[in-house]
Amino acid sequence: AAGTGPSHSRPAEAAQAYFPRFQDMAFPDASPMKGGISYHMGLETIYDSNFFLEESDTQDELIFQATPIISYGSDPEGGALCSLQLEYAPVFKAYVENSDLNDINHNFGGVFKYTGGRLAVTAYFRYHQLSGSDRLAEGYVEGSILNYGIVGSYQVAPRTTVDVTLGAASSDYDTGQQGADTYSIAVGANWLYSERLSVGPLFRYSRTEADSTGSRDSYAFLVQARYLFEVRTRLSASLGVEKYSDSDSDTDDSQLGLTGDLTASYAITERLGWSGTIRYATIPSPSTDDYFVQDLTIATELTRQLKYGSVGLGLAWSNSLYDAVDDLAADHDDDMYTSLTLSYSRDLFSDRGTIDTSVSYAFADGEREYSRWLISLGVNFRF
Repeated sequence: AAGTGPSHSRPAEAAQAYFPRFQDMAFPDASPMKGGISYHMGLETIYDSNFFLEESDTQDELIFQATPIISYGSDPEGGALCSLQLEYAPVFKAYVENSDLNDINHNFGGVFKYTGGRLAVTAYFRYHQLSGSDRLAEGYVEGSILNYGIVGSYQVAPRTTVDVTLGAASSDYDTGQQGADTYSIAVGANWLYSERLSVGPLFRYSRTEADSTGSRDSYAFLVQARYLFEVRTRLSASLGVEKYSDSDSDTDDSQLGLTGDLTASYAITERLGWSGTIRYATIPSPSTDDYFVQDLTIATELTRQLKYGSVGLGLAWSNSLYDAVDDLAADHDDDMYTSLTLSYSRDLFSDRGTIDTSVSYAFADGEREYSRWLISLGVNFRF
């Protein structure tokens, strides 16, 4: 779907259900037409040299996708006390070698915002059907992910705000993998140290429930910071400790470790830019019973503006540590997944459209060892 960013920087589909925060629910920045309605069309062709992520006897696949997008915004000019944004983006998929997998993935979401005086409230939801290769699911997967929640922010002083977030996420699979439900509450504060920098503490409690692993509670305390210097430097980061334990266990199996995330960008020159992300999530393994996966993904990209378009070079590395919740669980080694991507993008038709192409090579080490090439060509039009 539109707005998801380069493929090398996306988390595995199975991990997306475990980021129940509004900041992760991206909606396209569309230019609405009269009445607040905008239309987009995306067309993409993808070649995958190892569609089922097999260690041997690999099978390649050619995939054609069409994604019409319709979105509505009640406040295209901005400044309204209340606003509503809705989006529907079905993905029509056709496979050359596995035509029995041809299907339509329905994706829709919405955001309602209230901004009045010191109080701001945002309610959101997104439903996302998925189908395709997934490294955490260890092969082809079909299913759905639902995220929803509410975010409240209140300005208690000229430089200080308090935020409360209630979030939930649910994953469900049609191809035999194990889904799960996650619920979280977070309370934080932000102090505006200067026009460019804000800092503050964040406390978060979350509970994950899955048939394959039982329930797990986690408590995290983090320090979060945001830094903005014009359009040249942007940084949003959090770092802290997290303690988690299995609710269904009769023994004290609590563990303490680091947690956090980071999103950053820096304009090195007028034509050269850098961006990077770090994401961490602990999720029930969708493919292996009695295991949680501590999944860490680090991605970075250099982008060079050309006379026509831009070229990017990206590197992403994921490390998945498997944590058994049962002493009798079958052995499962940790996994590493690395991908290198070269991409090119340029505008078309007076900025009403874009063309995007990329070539990626990826390989996995650990419990499963395989490699794959991904080649994609896509165009997007805004009407």
